[in-house]
Amino acid sequence: MQLSQVLAGIDAELIGGDDSIDITSIEYDSRKVRDGSLFAALNGANTDGNNYAKQAVEKGAALVLSDTFNNNIGVGQLLTTDTRLALRKIAENFYSSPETRLKLIAITGTNGKTTIAQIIAHALKKLDKKCGVLGTVEYDLVSEVIPAPLTTPESVDFQRYLSKMVSNNAEYAVCEFSSQALAKERVAGDNADYAVFTNLSRDHLDNHGNMENYFLAKKRLFDKLSAGSVAIVNSADSYTERIVQDTRARVIKVGHNVGDDIRIINAEYEVNQTFLNILVLNRHYSISSALIGEYNAVNLLEAMTVLYSAGLEFDEIIDVVSDFSGAGGRLERFESADGRVAFVDYAHTDDALDNALTVLRKITKGKLIVVFGCGGDRDRGKRALMASVAENKADTVILTNDNPRTENPEQIMNDILNGIKNKPKVLVEFDRAKAILTGLDIAKEGDVVLVAGKGHEDYQIIGREKIHFDDREVISAIFNDI
Repeated sequence: MQLSQVLAGIDAELIGGDDSIDITSIEYDSRKVRDGSLFAALNGANTDGNNYAKQAVEKGAALVLSDTFNNNIGVGQLLTTDTRLALRKIAENFYSSPETRLKLIAITGTNGKTTIAQIIAHALKKLDKKCGVLGTVEYDLVSEVIPAPLTTPESVDFQRYLSKMVSNNAEYAVCEFSSQALAKERVAGDNADYAVFTNLSRDHLDNHGNMENYFLAKKRLFDKLSAGSVAIVNSADSYTERIVQDTRARVIKVGHNVGDDIRIINAEYEVNQTFLNILVLNRHYSISSALIGEYNAVNLLEAMTVLYSAGLEFDEIIDVVSDFSGAGGRLERFESADGRVAFVDYAHTDDALDNALTVLRKITKGKLIVVFGCGGDRDRGKRALMASVAENKADTVILTNDNPRTENPEQIMNDILNGIKNKPKVLVEFDRAKAILTGLDIAKEGDVVLVAGKGHEDYQIIGREKIHFDDREVISAIFNDI
C-alpha cells in the first residue's frame, strides 16, 4: 500500500521520506521486519523500540514511526507524540478497517469476559454464522486457531487478525478488550456494534496505579461507541452507571434488579446445573445451563442479550446456548470415582476468588478446600486480600506458587500470609503439583476442592522460564490413578 494511503488522517510529521513509496507490512518487532516494512518504535514496560530502529532499517524497514528523532537512521521518519495511537490508526488504514466489515462484539470487565465471549461464539456457530474470536484463551480466525499470548492483541495484530476473519467470510468478531489494550490504544470502541461491561474489581493496578485509572481505561470503550451501537451492562456493579454516563450507545441493563431491561426473576443453583427464569419485555422464559453460580447466570444473560440485540429471538437463543458446557478453566469440574469433586478456575483477584468460593460453598455438602497462589511481578496489594477471602470462605487453605516470574516466591508467600489471621488453618506447599495433590488427598466424598488462579493456562513462569504445567492435567492424573 502506498505510504500516502497508510498515513491518511494520521497526526504525525513525515521527515526525510517519500509518501509515494510502497509499504509492505507494519511491524513493531524488529525481528519481523522485511523489505518495505514500516517499523513502529514503541516504548514498552521493559524495552524501548527506538533501541531497535537501526536493526529494523538494516533488515529493510522503509520508514520508522517514533516519538524521537534519530539522526543516524538512514530512512524516513514519522514523528508523533503518541506512537501507539498513530500505530492503531496506521494499522486500520493498512488493513482497510476490517472491523467495519464485521459485526464487532467487544467485551470488557474484570471477570467474565472469556465466558461471555465463548457463549456468544458457541451460539453463533450453532446457527451456522461464521464467527472469529480474540480472547484470553485463544484466537479463532475461522480458518485456524492459534494460542493467545495476550487477551487483546497489539493493534497491528488486532487489525491483521480481523482482516483474516473477513477473508474467511466471518460475519462476527467476538473480542475481549482488556484495560491495558484500551489504555495503550491497541483497540477503541469506534467501530464496535455491541459492547459488554461485566464488572470491575481490583486487578492490574501494577499497570494502572489505582482503581480510578483502571476504571477510566474500561470506560474508554463506551465513550467511543457510536449512536447506532448497543451497550449491554451488568446493573449490579457499582461502576455501571458511571461507565455508560457519557456513551452515545443504546444502553441495555441486565441482572436481578427490578427495572432492568432483561432480568433474572428466579434462579436455582445445583452442583452441576443452573435453572433460570428470565423476564424479557414482559415475557417469561426458562433455561437450564451447565454454568453454575450467580455470577455465571449474569454472564449467560449478558451473552444472550448480545444475541437478542443482534436480532435473534429469545426462544432461538435459549436453544443454542443451553448446551454450552463452560469455558475452559472457568469453574471447570472434575469428579473422581470415589465422589471427590474439584474445580479449576482462573480466579486471580480477591473478587473473583470470593465469587468462586461463594458459588461452591452453596453446593458443597462437606468441606470446601482451596488451593491458590499469587503471581509474581504483579500487584502485591491483592495478595493479602485474596488470602482473607480464602480464609473466610474455605474450610482449608493451601497456599502455593502461581507464576512467581522473577519475584522471590517466599516474598510472595509472606505477602499472602499477611492476610491470614488463623495460621493453623493454612498449609504452605510451594510445589504446585504437590499442593494440588495435598488438597485432593485431604478431600473426602462430598468435599469440594477449588484450584484457583491459572485456569486455562498450561504453563508456569518461574524466573524467566516458561514450563509446561496445567492444573487440569494434574487433577485428571490424580483422579484417574485411584
